[in-house]
Amino acid sequence: MENKTECYNFDDFNFPLIHDDIQNIIQKMKQDFSIATASVSIICLDRNALREMKKKYFAEDRFTDVISFLFETSKDSLEGEIYISPEDIKLNAVEFNTSYQNEAARIIIHGMLHLLGYDDIESEDKKEMTDLENKFLSILAY
Repeated sequence: MENKTECYNFDDFNFPLIHDDIQNIIQKMKQDFSIATASVSIICLDRNALREMKKKYFAEDRFTDVISFLFETSKDSLEGEIYISPEDIKLNAVEFNTSYQNEAARIIIHGMLHLLGYDDIESEDKKEMTDLENKFLSILAY
């Protein structure tokens, strides 16, 4: 597997992060988690399409800002896809009184954490993920 970051449909949603920004986030996380190779695709979808994916794959009928699918993982490599809803990310930015760019970076980090095996179902796990998101946002100056 080669190191690869692919971004799809970003121009359609006027996403605030460019490919290099996203690649930088993934690179920093790879280093921090000692991942040698990662192939990650990030796909922007409208909120209704992501809601349909949430229903189909997680049996939950609700809007979401991110869904991650891990395809392959080993001790030092991973391959997966992160689906994001820019519309929901914008809504989150307003709700949490932050910039669209900051919230977009948080969601990419959140999706990567899911690929790395983190979960946010239990409150302790959610706090751990939020702490890690804040750590990477700070390191990456968002």
